[in-house]
Parts: sequence; C-alpha cells; structure tokens
Amino acid sequence: MKTSEIIHDKENHQLYLEAGEENIRALVEYEIKDDKMYLTKTEVPKELGGNGIGKILVENSLQKLVDEGYDKEYEMIADCSFIKYFVEKNDKWGEIVSL
Repeated sequence: MKTSEIIHDKENHQLYLEAGEENIRALVEYEIKDDKMYLTKTEVPKELGGNGIGKILVENSLQKLVDEGYDKEYEMIADCSFIKYFVEKNDKWGEIVSL
C-alpha cells in the first residue's frame, strides 16, 4: 500500500502519514513535559489494517524525530503499547526510546 512521507504537525503534537487511494491518515501523538517526550498514542484506521502501516508509521515517525534532533533535546519515552512493542523488537530504537 502506498504511503505519504511523515508529516510533523508540531502545533498539534502529531506525526502522521496518509495511505491508500483515499489518503486515510494514520498518526502518532506525543506530549512534551519538562525534558521528556512521551509517545502516547498510535492510531491506524481499520481501513488501513493488515498492511503493515503501523510499523511504517512508527519507524518513520521515530526516524523523523531523530532527524529533527528531538532525541538530543528530550528523553523519548514510549507510553503507547504499540510503540513499546515496536521498540522491544527493534534494537536500533531501544537505544533511543525508553520503555
């Protein structure tokens, strides 16, 4: 399934991509408190289910945050069960995102 690039909507504390012919949005939400960034939620609409969109969303969102330097500015903490699962399964992110 075709997906867009990750968009970082800093004002609304979201990263998202659009997928499918109808450009349905899947997103990661976060909160910033003190010097910590809490990755609080992933949302993949049921229309996109079963296509690996969640994995693409989380991996590309984390990479976008690293590319933008958020891992240097904040301690990144997985506060969403899907992101925790993803980080546990991918050593690269275990060094960057706390569980």
